[in-house]
Amino acid sequence: MHRRRALALRSGGNPLFLTELAGNPSVTDGEALPDSLEGLVTARIDRLPPPARALLRAASVLGMRCESALLDELIATSPMSISSLDQVDGLLAREGEEVHFLHQLVRDCAYGGLPFRARRDLHRRAARLLGLRATTPDLVGLLAVHSFCAGEYDAALEHSVTAARHARAQYANTEALHHYRRAVEAGARRTPEDRDRRRMGRLWWELADIQIDLGDLAAAADSLQRARRLVPDDPVHRARTALSLVVERALSDDHRNALAWATRALRDLEGVEGGEAAQLRSEAHRRRALARLGQGRLVAAARESEDAVRTARSGRVPGELAHAVALQASILSELGRPVDLDLLLSSSRHPEVRQDLRRSAWLENAIGVTAFNQSAWEISREAYLTAERLYVEMGRPIDIALQQANQAEVLIFQGSLEEEIGRAHV
Repeated sequence: MHRRRALALRSGGNPLFLTELAGNPSVTDGEALPDSLEGLVTARIDRLPPPARALLRAASVLGMRCESALLDELIATSPMSISSLDQVDGLLAREGEEVHFLHQLVRDCAYGGLPFRARRDLHRRAARLLGLRATTPDLVGLLAVHSFCAGEYDAALEHSVTAARHARAQYANTEALHHYRRAVEAGARRTPEDRDRRRMGRLWWELADIQIDLGDLAAAADSLQRARRLVPDDPVHRARTALSLVVERALSDDHRNALAWATRALRDLEGVEGGEAAQLRSEAHRRRALARLGQGRLVAAARESEDAVRTARSGRVPGELAHAVALQASILSELGRPVDLDLLLSSSRHPEVRQDLRRSAWLENAIGVTAFNQSAWEISREAYLTAERLYVEMGRPIDIALQQANQAEVLIFQGSLEEEIGRAHV
């Protein structure tokens, strides 16, 4: 009874800790109980026969779960064997064609017990083996991890960027965030002569874009400042990062500084020619209009939106033109001036616009605002709902919440909010 009570107290209600304590033959009535679950698991691993312990630690390099065939290949040149699985019962198990750890803590303790040099060597061998297989997005991500842990930072950078951009294209933003972080860390660890400042500046900007989408605005601001410091002499890069800082400041309701950054982007682009410069110049005017709108200065916002439309037309940037037209329509609507809603709807259907989910979502929101001010409730609500769906697909929680609030506002003005809530609870 005393031992059971002691085990229950020491485990703190943790089932795994209690199981390990109860099954530990070294814990007797007369001995002090281990202080932590980590210590207990580590002690159990240390008591394994050397081949089984080596197998467990090799498997830990491959993660929580891996293919049995890959583990076999990894240990092929060593005295250990996958047949030693019988000796690690309760820690590592086979399931079909895979081997998996029974608990994350077991994997962490096994991995932590590997000497640094042995760990690097196993990661290097794992990278070589994975590199011989067909290249899929999932394998590229694994290659990036193993290359990084092996200290092969050139390969880690290449694979991390490929994996990050693939995840970004799929709107798997959290996954993309991890890959981008590894990419910039790998880039920082390369020898100085191998560093490409322009490329790393671009990667910090791409990382910031993900952080903005995930709502981590402070991290985004830091990443953007790093991007700017890396490439101080490229006006297009400086304008691009300045406009991202406009977005970060606007989402923080700091419209004064958002306006300042948009103005700085225009200064950076003075005298710069080319398609990307034209697109950024038009966006800068549009961001200035949005900042004025955020400040409640509607007349000034209307003037800025006219500049945005004019610049987009002269620069022949159809996507930005659709944006500018939509923004101008919403501002004119706020001012009580007439708006051609049909023209707005048709301009937002440009093929280039519809290929870009982010642009489409913003335009749907603008349509919702304009239709709301025209008392076109159903058009407004449908546009907000479409925008919400697009933001869900992109994984942007702040914008999702804003679109839901917009829909609620429409229902309030329709006088049907309570009816809609009641229908939702049926």
